[in-house]
Formats: sequence, structure tokens, C-alpha cells
Amino acid sequence: AARRGLQKVWGTAVPERPGVGAREFFDQAHADRFKAAWLCRYDPATTATFCDAASVLDRMELVVVQHLFNVPTAAHAHVVLPVVAFGEERVTFTSTDRRIQLAEQVVEPPVGTMPAWQQLAQVGRELGAAWDYPDSAAVMDEIAAAVPIYSGVSHASLTRGYGRQWPCTRDKPLGTRRLFEDGCPERGFHFAPLSKPAHAPVRPEGFPLTLISGQSLYYWHQNVLVQNSETLRREHRVLLLDYPEGFVEMNADDAED
Repeated sequence: AARRGLQKVWGTAVPERPGVGAREFFDQAHADRFKAAWLCRYDPATTATFCDAASVLDRMELVVVQHLFNVPTAAHAHVVLPVVAFGEERVTFTSTDRRIQLAEQVVEPPVGTMPAWQQLAQVGRELGAAWDYPDSAAVMDEIAAAVPIYSGVSHASLTRGYGRQWPCTRDKPLGTRRLFEDGCPERGFHFAPLSKPAHAPVRPEGFPLTLISGQSLYYWHQNVLVQNSETLRREHRVLLLDYPEGFVEMNADDAED
């Protein structure tokens, strides 16, 4: 049903097979399955710690990077498209509490930059797609047409009050403050069993522990916003001062052994 709805909005067939995530993309890129990558505000050369993203990108025929900053991944791109910053465009965002809010443009962006959606739309038009959005409000209108829980959202409605919490539908244009006030779905909720991922490493004999590299609460300074914002650097520098060479966290029982 969801696929049929999208096909109606977009006027084209929607594949039945799901797409791939970043991990699978970079894994299969080694097998030359993918020839190109379009990276929107994504810096895998820095943050994709599960692979050597830089070498994968270097073997591709085309790499396009859209980003606000000159991130390390840009060094491996054939085309770099600078995008505008927060406050330089009229855009919506959805918070963790499901609240959809409208952020107004307050300053003009630097010459030569444009919102990421405009860059995508322009390339789409060059390729023959009818992506003729006059403004970001039209993009929001398409989201409302394509996503049922956003069907009652528009830029005009978001200018009134403190945003709207999804589901915000035509029947509930003011949004939904609390989920399931009318009861749970008929089928209820169930825990879903997890299977061992196919990429799980096999520990060699004599090495019972597995090192997992990841991000701490403070993101360990890999976040591009932390690196390029003096305010964020100031707030997150405390951890770096305490652990200038990094740190390892272990279960107390493993550490005791």
C-alpha cells in the first residue's frame, strides 16, 4: 500500500527490493557493484569507521559531495557542491519529540551556494525529471502528499503555534500530542528477534574480547559540526582534556579478569 501511494505521487514505479545502507554499500563497492556515490552531508572518510571509505571512493567513476564544510571526503570527490547553513534557508526539521518546526531564513547565503534540495532538483531537471519546485514549501507539500503521518503539514500551518507533532494528518491538522491515546493498534506490539549480522567478526582462539570502535556521548571530535564550531569545541573539549590519547570502556567483569 505504501509503495502504491508513492507511485501515485511520483508517477513512476517504486522498486520492491529495499535499498542498501552505508555499510552494505561500501562492502559491495569493493566488488565493483556500485560505480558512483552522491553523498549529502555525509563524511564517510571520517565517520565510517567500519571500512576504508576513502579507498572505496577513490575507485569510483563519480563521487559527488554536498556539504557545508570542506570535509575529508571532499578530497576524494569529483564534484563538490557547497550547501547553505542553518539560517540561510527556509526549512523544516523534526525533533525527537516528533515536533515538526519551520526554521525561517534570517541571512542571505554566500554567493555560489544554494540549498541541497535545489542542487538535487537542478541535476534532476538536467536528467529529464520534472522536479520543478518553486520553493521549499513545495517540497514540504510533496512530503505531505507522500507520507501519511505528514499529510496535514504545510509551511503555512507550521507558522502558527509551536510546530506540529506527527501524526499530523488532514483529520488531525493540529498534530498529535500523545501517541496511542485512542488505544494501541489491533495487533499490538511485539519484540522482534535479532539475528547475528553477517559481517560479525570471528574471534581468533586466545582472543576472547572484541574491540568495537564507535562514538561516545561526546562523539570524540569526529562530528564535523564539533570540528567547525568554536562553541561546540569549547563544550566538548572537556573529554579531550581528560583523555588526550583516547580511552577504552570495558565491562567490569572483563576488566577484573
